[in-house]
Amino acid sequence: AAARGAPTMLARVALGVARLLPPDAVPLYVLDLGPGALAVLAPLPPVGAVVLAGERGRQTRLIRHLRLLLDRRRAMGPAAVRREPLVVTLVDGWSAMAAEFDDIGGSAAWEAFTRVLADGPEVGLLTVVAADRALAIPGRVASLVRQRWALQLADRNDYTAFGVRSAAVPEMVPGRAVVAGTGQVVQIAR
Repeated sequence: AAARGAPTMLARVALGVARLLPPDAVPLYVLDLGPGALAVLAPLPPVGAVVLAGERGRQTRLIRHLRLLLDRRRAMGPAAVRREPLVVTLVDGWSAMAAEFDDIGGSAAWEAFTRVLADGPEVGLLTVVAADRALAIPGRVASLVRQRWALQLADRNDYTAFGVRSAAVPEMVPGRAVVAGTGQVVQIAR
């Protein structure tokens, strides 16, 4: 997801997971490299960790944990993977995260994260990423994302980066998103 309202959208995803599923059914992790608005999710039963900006060691450990989980599940047979719980990771502040790991010390963690993003869905590791602008996620990474949603963007022409003509963009109210490529309108929250 890109644009205004991203932390609210991510919080709605977390609340939906917490409300609809038993606490042990879906472990939920949060990497909040934005202003820290998602720290309030920490007490929710399914939340395994909320890791904030400035906590590079914890960020790296969480990414390493997810990568190890990916490798472990890849080694299982498909029937065993289906018995494993989904794992959902929410990431707010894509640009800040990319900048945080854009050095020699962060390259291994960044590679591990992009592997989880690319290969995780096949083994039940889902990642929801929020960016602050339409083209914040580079094309080589965006191509790994299976579904992209655009929330309220600053300029109607920015929706073209999501394959939606600016003339086809509906009124964007809080909680509304447009699905990239299809132009389908999704209302996440009111």
